[in-house]
Amino acid sequence: MQGKFYSGILSIVQQFQKVSPVPKLLCGLFLLFYFLGYIDGVEINLIVTPGFLAPPHAKLWTLITSVFYENNIVWVVLDVIAMVGFSLLLEPLWGLKEFLIFSFLVGSVSMLNVALVC
Repeated sequence: MQGKFYSGILSIVQQFQKVSPVPKLLCGLFLLFYFLGYIDGVEINLIVTPGFLAPPHAKLWTLITSVFYENNIVWVVLDVIAMVGFSLLLEPLWGLKEFLIFSFLVGSVSMLNVALVC
């Protein structure tokens, strides 16, 4: 049982080494924002809050930062695995620029939908 677990971890590390530097940076942002969330008062400036997308409190940057913010380490690990997997699949087909545009559009549009629905 332990052998399968360790071989699975080793496989994930090997796949992570194949990823280009930019998706690795995005994975680092997941970890950075997770740890920033422990600082008092920072979380409200990282997440989308429906009342703060329109003037006079317009915090439009939260459409981007909330994509990378998670308050549970399990979700951070799953986000990193998903980023690595999608990077390995889509980046060779589309190129780095299109992959980044896709990633930011999907994340930002989903956060905008969250703000509009809530």
